[in-house]
Amino acid sequence: MPTVPRLTNQQVSATPLRTVQRAPSNTGEVFQLAARTTQEVGSVFGEIRDREQLETDRASVLEADRMQGERENSLLFDPDNGAYSRQGKNALGVRQSVLEELDKNASQTLEGLTSPRAKRIFQQSWTERRQRVEQGLARHESQERQRYQDDEAAAGVNLAVEDASLRWNDPQAVQESLRKQQSIIGLQAERKGWSPEQRKQAELAAAEKTHTGVLGGMLAAQDYARAKSYLDENRGSFSPAMQQQADKAISAERVEGIASGIAERFRSSISAGDAALAKLDELDVSDAEKLDVRSKVRTGIGILYDERSRQYAGQTSTLERAISSDNPPDNAETEARRLYQVGAYTPTQYTNVLEGIDRARVNRAKETAAAAEISGAISGGLPLDPNSKAHRDALSGLFKQETQGMPVGSAPWQALATTLAARTRMLPDQASQWVRQSLRSPDFGQAARAAEFYGAVQASAPDAVSSFDKDSKAFAQTVSDMIKAGTPPEKAAELARHNVFDANEAVIENRKKRYTTGAEALGKGSDTALTSFIDRDFDPGILPSFLGGKAQPIASAEMSTDFNSLTEQYYLRTGDIDSARNAAWSDLKRVYGVSEINGTRMMMPLPPEKFGVTREMVQSEMSEFLKANPPEDGSQASDLMLVPDSLTLREVGSAFDGKTVRPGYRIIKKNGDLLTDANGVPVRYEVPSSEELSSRIEAAKAKAAEAEAAKNAQRVEAAKRERQAQADRFWEPSSSVQ
Repeated sequence: MPTVPRLTNQQVSATPLRTVQRAPSNTGEVFQLAARTTQEVGSVFGEIRDREQLETDRASVLEADRMQGERENSLLFDPDNGAYSRQGKNALGVRQSVLEELDKNASQTLEGLTSPRAKRIFQQSWTERRQRVEQGLARHESQERQRYQDDEAAAGVNLAVEDASLRWNDPQAVQESLRKQQSIIGLQAERKGWSPEQRKQAELAAAEKTHTGVLGGMLAAQDYARAKSYLDENRGSFSPAMQQQADKAISAERVEGIASGIAERFRSSISAGDAALAKLDELDVSDAEKLDVRSKVRTGIGILYDERSRQYAGQTSTLERAISSDNPPDNAETEARRLYQVGAYTPTQYTNVLEGIDRARVNRAKETAAAAEISGAISGGLPLDPNSKAHRDALSGLFKQETQGMPVGSAPWQALATTLAARTRMLPDQASQWVRQSLRSPDFGQAARAAEFYGAVQASAPDAVSSFDKDSKAFAQTVSDMIKAGTPPEKAAELARHNVFDANEAVIENRKKRYTTGAEALGKGSDTALTSFIDRDFDPGILPSFLGGKAQPIASAEMSTDFNSLTEQYYLRTGDIDSARNAAWSDLKRVYGVSEINGTRMMMPLPPEKFGVTREMVQSEMSEFLKANPPEDGSQASDLMLVPDSLTLREVGSAFDGKTVRPGYRIIKKNGDLLTDANGVPVRYEVPSSEELSSRIEAAKAKAAEAEAAKNAQRVEAAKRERQAQADRFWEPSSSVQ
């Protein structure tokens, strides 16, 4: 038997084929069977074709329904143009237009279907959907028609309110607007089926809006009296709450209008604002409203002052700087008044500025008077006292006047300071301050200029620089010496800064050893250097004394000791022996000097000549004393000698610190004894006091101040009265501003 290979348990096996038997041949039966078979096959194929068409029709209907649905959604729900997005008037007729568009789209879709069955099914589906769409659109259109009518009715009422508000000054137009409102509300009530109460409520609400608009127009025109009268005439048309609100609004607008008008006048000028504010009491407003007006004006003026103070800051600053420097311009009062009028100054500030101008003018008058006295004293050769504050202040005032317009530290400025120092033995305070600051300036050029100025003053008036500290003196002396030796000024200041101000303890200790220790100690040359300085600065000339020339002054032991001590101090600061000796000699010359007070040329601590005392003055004063107290040895005034004593020397010690005082001297008779008074008490000669000049300066200042104050008193009082008057206008009449 034939077999067919098969896969069994992952193995190929052979299975026998079934036995085929051949049936007997019958031709008639065969043809019948063939015919029957052909019919059955045709029927099966027909059923298959029907089933495939049905599935195709179903798909076509689904597609058509989807496309129609998409179009429907677009026409109904598009956020920009959809039917349901249209409102009010825009929604009217939307049902017809949308249905026409959907019907048109449905017809096109229907034509695209080829199967009668698909067409029948789609037509039935669209008919049902169209009914639903039509019902929804009908409801929407009806609602929006109601909305449209309501909106138009409300717009009509609002237009009537607006017409009445714009024509508030035309009573007939206002009444016409009220009638128009009532007509519109009547139509609304009929259409919506309102009850009489509902209609009445709507009419009252509309009338209240109209009357409120009319009041607003009157208030905007600042016709407050008419607004109040209109409110009183129509109170029945307002609710109690609205009546109260209207009363407040009228009052507030009245206050705001009055305050704004006054504030605007203030913006024009303070005097115009003051005048407007003064008329407030003449207006027909309540006391409470007047207070509110003042409060609002006060707030507005505060803002105005703030704005104007910033706007005019440069001008006020210029004026105030001039006042603070006691140099107000001639038109200072006019300028202050102008700034006050534009609001740059408050009344209080304006008064303070006027008072400041007065003080500055008084101070200027006092400075001028003092400067005149000082100038007279200088011209008369009367020396000034560095310890007298009156003298120092007067000298500063004179220097201030003479340097107006000169830049501080400029060449003319320095030249004037040097000249005054040479003539008064005092340096103006302004110059002293400039030197102190400049010597320590990080700008070496500035420091060098100050050092050169110091050197020039020191050469012409050693006493004038006595108040400077030793570090400043050492620095200035070092710079001056280096510049004289050819060092560029800025480089000299840089090196001096390093040697003087930047020296540490180790450097200073090393300098001390070099000055005091060893055979070549620098201090050993002090006497020789002192003799050289005396010879240089107090050279009597080429003629010897026996031929009529002046004798060479000789340094005393005390003078040599002082010179050596000062030289050591300056050497420790500078590290330069020449600069140290120069500085020491400059200090010493302020104490020691050549004196001929006793008839012979000699070096003396604090020679009386330094203080303007001459031999003739001493003899004249002593002659008067000797007449009342004749000495036993018969000494005459020409026989007396002035001799420094321990008290004088102690005063010399103070002079080294820059605190000079007028010295006193012992008086020696010709027998060598001290001159005494009737009680046996030794008499001292005191150099004339500076109190007389100080008294004259103070008297001149007082007189000038009194004259200036009298001249300004009336203006100050007028300004104060103006300030008080404006304060009274801002507050209650009973209040007072101090």
